[in-house]
Amino acid sequence: MIEAHQPPGLTNHSYASNLRRRMRERGFRADEIEKVLRGNWLCVLKQVIG
Repeated sequence: MIEAHQPPGLTNHSYASNLRRRMRERGFRADEIEKVLRGNWLCVLKQVIG
């Protein structure tokens, strides 16, 4: 089993807005945030599901 690490403030999916807000505060562009929050997950799902 893979052990997952959850950063403070991101204990479940409902806290994604916190991550989005913090990324904006740190200067990430909207397209970069979307790649992290959605694009990466789609790549992972494609690799897992096939």
